[in-house]
Amino acid sequence: MRKQILKTVIKALDKMGYKDKEIDETTDLFNGLGLDSLDAVELTMTIEQEYNITIPDTEINNIKTVGDILDLTSKYIKD
Repeated sequence: MRKQILKTVIKALDKMGYKDKEIDETTDLFNGLGLDSLDAVELTMTIEQEYNITIPDTEINNIKTVGDILDLTSKYIKD
């Protein structure tokens, strides 16, 4: 499932203009890719819509890397 979520994240980032970037679980969204807080919200909303989940705002604030997104998404898909 993580691989599918990673593909979804990469596709969403591509649509947001972060094309041709090397993206894996260790990629830092802010310092590595240069996302700002609005981009992070947009990315999170895309993931929530794709998997029909809701990630609480308090947890969204803890997202720093692509791996963090994969962990949170997996957590809420399982619940």
